[in-house]
Amino acid sequence: MTSTSWLHLFPDVRLSNLLASHSDHSPILLQCSPTITVRFNGSFRFENKWLKEPDLEETVIDGWGANDNIAIVDRVARCANKLQRWGKRKRVKFKQETGECVREMEALRDNQGEAESRRFQECSDRHATLLVQEEGYWKQRAKMH
Repeated sequence: MTSTSWLHLFPDVRLSNLLASHSDHSPILLQCSPTITVRFNGSFRFENKWLKEPDLEETVIDGWGANDNIAIVDRVARCANKLQRWGKRKRVKFKQETGECVREMEALRDNQGEAESRRFQECSDRHATLLVQEEGYWKQRAKMH
């Protein structure tokens, strides 16, 4: 169905003759770009709290990819998959960091030194930031249901 010169112009094209169960004519499928099959379980939800993460941009760029021959649907699926895995790691780290802040503040609470007081304030500020992020997470979840 194609010539050699045409195939050289469009090297990423794939031609398939599909089966038709109710007709004596076979449909022809012409795919003009390579397809990347990305398995994606569940629905993807972008978390607003991710906007405050310094490595978000790097994760999106990595998930989107630099290859221009990939269909937009495949790029979106791959990026969503990458963000979902990255987000799961962030959730685990978020819970650990919140717990560490609480434990450190409890240990520093009774110390009267200037360095301890300064460190307590740093932990307190970080803990407050984490709680604001968590509140935003639950607000976003409440809007979905």
